[in-house]
Amino acid sequence: MKELHVLIDDLRDFDADITCRTVDHALQVLQNEAVTHLYLDNDLGYDQPMEGIHILQWAVKNEVVPDNVCLVTANPVAKRRMEDILQHDLNYQKEKNWWKKVT
Repeated sequence: MKELHVLIDDLRDFDADITCRTVDHALQVLQNEAVTHLYLDNDLGYDQPMEGIHILQWAVKNEVVPDNVCLVTANPVAKRRMEDILQHDLNYQKEKNWWKKVT
């Protein structure tokens, strides 16, 4: 399977295949594409209806969390909350900067 790297962030630029600047675009991509690697920010701008934590919760509920997740948020509280979801709810393990699905 070909890797598909997706960045969900209102400001940063990474070498990703798809960059989502809005929540609507992020949800659409997660729902319709075979995302293998997700770079996720929490603070997505004041005009957005959700933050990164909410996108992660939505992805869990809809069973579309990619196998590899890198949290790129500078918000320490939100980062810890997202790490808790990945570790405790999904049983992902951290390897360097990536949270990886245990198979």
